[in-house]
Amino acid sequence: MKTINEKHISKEKSEEYEKLAHDNLDKWEKGDYGRNKNYMARASPEEEKKLNVALGLPKKKKQKNYSIKFDEELIQKVKFVASRKHIGYQTLIKIVIADYLEKNWKNVA
Repeated sequence: MKTINEKHISKEKSEEYEKLAHDNLDKWEKGDYGRNKNYMARASPEEEKKLNVALGLPKKKKQKNYSIKFDEELIQKVKFVASRKHIGYQTLIKIVIADYLEKNWKNVA
């Protein structure tokens, strides 16, 4: 199986990127790059699709909105945990439900 570099980037560019990453490793580890908004940019939708394909990520599933009532205190706790994980609270709820179902589906189905 080819790596992303072998499939999508020339050997010269790959080597250039490797050297650049190695030379700046300390800045990445300290968070100077990864946590600095000056070094961040959102990929265009077209680039994002290409990256997802290259990484072998599944296509986004169609989603539908549902309304669920939660206790306010529970939602506040979920929002707190989500903020610590740097994700949206609705995303956290989906992750928790998916994890629960994955672990317990065989016992229920």
